[in-house]
Parts: sequence; structure tokens; C-alpha cells
Amino acid sequence: MKVTKLILKIIIGFVILQMIYLLASEKLPKDISLGETREIGRMGDHAQGNYVLYTNRNTILSAPFVFGARLYLYDIEKDKSYLIKNQKLPFQEWDSEMCFAGGQILAYGGAGMGGPPPDIRLLSLNGKEQELQLDVSAYGVLLSKSKVYYAERERDSAGKWHMNAGRMDIKTGEKEILLQRGEYAFESFYIYGNNLLAIDENENKLIVKNLSTGKESEDEFYEGLYPVQILEKTNQTVIIIGLDDKEVWKAVEYNLESKQGREITTLRTRRDDIYYLWDNSTYKDGYLYCNDVNDNLVRVDVNTGKKEIIVEASQMGGDMSDCIVSYCTDYIAIEAYYEHIRKLLIFDYEGKLVKKKYLL
Repeated sequence: MKVTKLILKIIIGFVILQMIYLLASEKLPKDISLGETREIGRMGDHAQGNYVLYTNRNTILSAPFVFGARLYLYDIEKDKSYLIKNQKLPFQEWDSEMCFAGGQILAYGGAGMGGPPPDIRLLSLNGKEQELQLDVSAYGVLLSKSKVYYAERERDSAGKWHMNAGRMDIKTGEKEILLQRGEYAFESFYIYGNNLLAIDENENKLIVKNLSTGKESEDEFYEGLYPVQILEKTNQTVIIIGLDDKEVWKAVEYNLESKQGREITTLRTRRDDIYYLWDNSTYKDGYLYCNDVNDNLVRVDVNTGKKEIIVEASQMGGDMSDCIVSYCTDYIAIEAYYEHIRKLLIFDYEGKLVKKKYLL
């Protein structure tokens, strides 16, 4: 009996020590050198340098066991994970989409209870946390070093609804409206340099606002192309991925100054069963990396339009329920969700699988 009690005390003590270490490890020094960073990021941007974010659930089999989900930063080169933040209460979790820009992470956390976690949190790499006073209905969120940008519906004193693009100072909480249009005019917007770009769905136009001068312009879409994504190529040139009035998916290059565009390539011509799991794209070293609207990752030479599949959907897993694609300096990180399994797949930019990590 005494031996049993002793063993039980040892086990309990060991578990307590593990929990103390896990909670303290958020604050421990981390050997993180991001290298290449972005000035402003969007939700879904999980990678910088050769690091990528991921989350793990806590289960009764986890060691050490604590109640909430864990947020990690994975160093691909060193094959090492750093604990950034641990949720410490039962049923608390992290949303699947986050934003990683500079040394900050914007994430939705808290007790989701079957829905998205309600709290908008700003995290530093040393585990320091700040809750942002944004309405939970805000969406299309962007993050920079000192500002958070967001889209939200707002009703004026006359009872009329508007769609606003706003920004909030992280330090002071002060908010300002950058762009206002009619209700449901846009769901997201982009900021490249001094330009704010939004897609006005009511007017079927591309709005460009210079944030330095306040000047706004409205552009008809290139040959009737409806933008789904907009990527920066140069200061005055963007790459637009979208579909035309015949539902043909294209990528075009468009100059904001001259209002001139040219088609780069056709991504998909079939009109049936248009359904895809991920839409994060990037422009890098003369190439566009994007979804071909069949969940294959393709590389497109922007000058010639040559298109090649570098990662097939089947390599990610044919029965995926969700997928997040992130672009590192030297790698492409793909977090694939299945019914009971999550995997983090690391490819190089030639499409070679270099690492595979199973997640909880």
C-alpha cells in the first residue's frame, strides 16, 4: 500500500513538473532568426523566413497534458518547434487561420464550442499577449507592425448600413475609416505600399485609394475579369486571379497607373464543379504560385505564361477537408486536414517533399 502511494505521488509530481515547464516554456528564450519578413500580412499568412506556424490539440494522451490547444512556430531548417502560446482552460482552441507578420502573430483564440474562437489576440514570439478590441464580426483582417486593418459592416445614425475598411492603432486602440462603400460592397481588401485595393461587388469595380494623398480611383476590371485575389508584383503592378463572364479562371497582370493589363495564363476553363479548398497565392522571383482551381499547386512563369503543376492535390491527400498553404523563403508548407488526421507537409519550390510532420 505504501509503495502504491509513493508511486502515485511520484507520477503526480512528475505531471505537475511537466505542466510547470510547459507553461513556463512560453517565456523561455527562443533561438529564432526569421530573416525574410513581411511588412503587412493577411489571415492565412502563416510563414516567414523558413518558419511556419501550426497548432496542436491537447488530448489525455498528450504529455505533458494541459487543457487548451498549443500554438507553435516550426523551424524547418532545424526541424525544431517553439511553443509560442498555450491555451490553459478546457475547450480553448486556436482558429485554423492566423496572420504572421514581423515578430507578431494575430490569432483568434478562446472557447469556440463548435464555432470560431471569439477573441482576437496579438502575440509576440516570447508569448506576450494582447487582446485586440475589434468586433468579432470584423473580417478580412491585415496586420502590420503598429496597425490592424479590418473590414466591417456599420450602420450610420440614419439607419443606413455601410461597408467600411478601417484600421486600428495597436498601441492606442484608436480607429479610423479608410474607405466606405455600400452594404456588402466588399468582404476584404489589400494594402500594397501606399495603395488600398478593394473589390466593389455592387459596382463591379476595382477601387484604388492612395493612403498618402487620399485620392481614389475606380477601375473597370480587365476585360470583365472579376478579381478573387490580388497580389503585388511591383509598386504599380498587381497580378489579379479571377474569373471572367464565361467563368474562365485567369491570371492577369494589371498596371494601376496606366490601367492597362495583359493575360498571363488561363488556370481553368471548365465551368462544372468549381470547388477548391485553398486560395493562398504568392509572387516570387518571376513566378506566380497558386491553386489551379483543382487544388493542385502550380507554378506560372509570369513573362511567358508557362504553367506547371509542382504539387498535385493527391500528394496533399485526396480526402482533405481543409488545407492551408504557406510560402516560406525556401519552402512551401502545406497543412492538410482530414477527418481525424492533420499533417504538415514541407515541399521545396521544385515540388519535392522534404519533411512530413503529423499534428494532433
